[in-house]
Amino acid sequence: MNKPMTDHVFCYLIDGAPVRIQCLRLTDAWRALHAAQDIEPGLVPTLGRSVAATALLATSIKFDGRLSVQLQSAGPLQLLLCQAVRRNAAHADGPASLGLRAMARAASDQPLPRVIEGDSMAGLLRDAHLAVTLENRRDDKRYQGITPVVDDSLARSFEHYFDQSEQLPTKLWLAADEHTAAGLMIQRLPGDAGNGEAWNRAGHLAATLTDRELIELDPPALIHRLFHQEDLRELPGRPAEFHCPCSRARVATMLVSLGREEVDAIIAERGEVEVNCEFCGTRYAFDDVDAAALFVAEQAGGGSRTIQ
Repeated sequence: MNKPMTDHVFCYLIDGAPVRIQCLRLTDAWRALHAAQDIEPGLVPTLGRSVAATALLATSIKFDGRLSVQLQSAGPLQLLLCQAVRRNAAHADGPASLGLRAMARAASDQPLPRVIEGDSMAGLLRDAHLAVTLENRRDDKRYQGITPVVDDSLARSFEHYFDQSEQLPTKLWLAADEHTAAGLMIQRLPGDAGNGEAWNRAGHLAATLTDRELIELDPPALIHRLFHQEDLRELPGRPAEFHCPCSRARVATMLVSLGREEVDAIIAERGEVEVNCEFCGTRYAFDDVDAAALFVAEQAGGGSRTIQ
């Protein structure tokens, strides 16, 4: 069975050297993701690069749960949030897929720059930081690392995160437009078998990559273009797809947590409670009959609910 050339994270090792290479090109998943919401056109490339980086990060670390990458700023780009979850494979012997969703929010009182070039976020940010949060299902624990935004660059900021939090020297290339989000990541893994020479050579080869090549070439073709002289060993990769787990039941849980008095006050003022998912745009509406049913069910259950 042939692997899809897009919407799949490809992983390789340089044989005999502790250098890992990962590459992905998102097309259907990326278009579905940003078409599901009303994103400022000027923020689409930045969001696409962050989605590609999140998918590469999620493939490079071991976790069973949800990975969130959040960029907060006092500048024109107020909030950027990307999430990746491991989803069960369609076939028992297939790899778990990455379910991706993301959103970006612009400040209402600050205009976006007219031109945003390459990986630069110059003019978008002020007093910004990047937070990476890992929520594991198995131990029900939450881990978070916070890193500054380096050189107004997503790629440099992720490299700094890997260096500080994972102790893995990392180089990252990201590119995106309205049709494609793509990324290439190389990492120097622990070990000393020829690591210095192979790592430096891989970095020099990858540095010849252009944004256009990253967007237009399928990952296997791109890897061959850059590393055809290396002895590469392919590792299991991971398919990626747009996935938003929001549901009416989850919104109902959130409304119950607000309390009957507050929900009734909103309905009295507006006629209904309306909640719109910022990731996929789905609208959920609850009128007075719906709300009454929610709290009757809550009283009958006699227990508390939690939001996942």
